[in-house]
Amino acid sequence: MLLILIINKKKNFFINIIKTFITVTVMEYIIAFISEKFFCKRIWDYTNNFLNINGRVCLKMSIIFTILGLFLVYVVEPIIKKIYLHFSKKAIIFNIIFLIVFTIDVSLTFINK
Repeated sequence: MLLILIINKKKNFFINIIKTFITVTVMEYIIAFISEKFFCKRIWDYTNNFLNINGRVCLKMSIIFTILGLFLVYVVEPIIKKIYLHFSKKAIIFNIIFLIVFTIDVSLTFINK
């Protein structure tokens, strides 16, 4: 969702690559940090990879996530948007249900910490 908000498809594609690279790298680092500090779990470890930062992020994975992020924004999001608009009246109900399920999931995750 963050990438969809940050990326402007009408702007320079090269700038969007840089924005995506920075966004996914920072997100991955923050998620790894939170996982280690709050849940005492190291979900992944890139210590032995080239250009890593504290084993939490590395150049190879940032490039892979950048490609996947751009694919998401330029290919997947337009398809989902078209489907969403097609079912727009039912979409409000879907959004409410999704928000409730998401809130319950996050709450249970922190409670079971």
